[in-house]
Amino acid sequence: LKRMKQLPSRRIIVTHLRPDFLPPSIFQSKAKILVLVRNPKDAAVSYYHFSNNLPLMPSFASWDEYFADFMNGK
Repeated sequence: LKRMKQLPSRRIIVTHLRPDFLPPSIFQSKAKILVLVRNPKDAAVSYYHFSNNLPLMPSFASWDEYFADFMNGK
């Protein structure tokens, strides 16, 4: 937080947090917030390929197996 206050005005802060996880004070200020939302279908396909190509991530035998876990929030 200290470092943020030292940055010059017109700061751009990038986060993956949903707006409901941001500090309440941000909504009480004059800050402008741009929320970008990705198509869930594109996100699922991208993450499927990402996880199957990275040894540290769990891999899935099939798209159907992955999709079932994805839809159940696993």
